[in-house]
Amino acid sequence: MRLRRTGRALIIEVRDNGVGIPPAAKRSGAGIDNMRTRARLISARFEIMRNRDNRGSTVQVSLPLAAREAVE
Repeated sequence: MRLRRTGRALIIEVRDNGVGIPPAAKRSGAGIDNMRTRARLISARFEIMRNRDNRGSTVQVSLPLAAREAVE
């Protein structure tokens, strides 16, 4: 799990080194649908991607920060 801040967003990543999430599961399923809906409700971007080494997956939520907060 990783939490970081870029200039304009707060990024939360959860990464595993398992077999990955099958492509069909990326589109549906109660847990994934709930995460996608919750991200949308706070104006965040939700993404599931295969790790570069092809071992496991990463779920990433990117929450845009208000312009004033990004400067602080």
